[in-house]
Amino acid sequence: MFLWNYIQNKVGLGFTGTILKNNLNPFFLWLNIILGTFTAAYYEESFYRYYVPNFFLFIISKVKKSKIINIAVELIIVCLFALAHFHLGWIGIIHSFFAGLLLRYYVKVFNCLSVTVFVHTIFNLIQYSLLMAKL
Repeated sequence: MFLWNYIQNKVGLGFTGTILKNNLNPFFLWLNIILGTFTAAYYEESFYRYYVPNFFLFIISKVKKSKIINIAVELIIVCLFALAHFHLGWIGIIHSFFAGLLLRYYVKVFNCLSVTVFVHTIFNLIQYSLLMAKL
């Protein structure tokens, strides 16, 4: 994901470089945005809220558990999520860190990924709508 985002931005094929600047039919533009935001949210939520935490929990299950270790693992997971958004710059990383904390909290409270996928998708839709309004 890091490499793909880097390549897209370097060669000008990022989201704003292709989809929004091309003259697409508005229906297909919105369909692409909705499907894109959903699949990105689903991927990130399943990876950063399910697979990575379970991987770390499996590793530390061999070690004596403590509250400090659990907090450290949670912070590492949130930091990985934030760093995956480095293509957005420092503001994006900081924002993703706090959003990651909130989304990780939702997973802990609701014990369900569908809530975080929904919240993440809605947030991405709002962001892309604002981006489109600026162009």
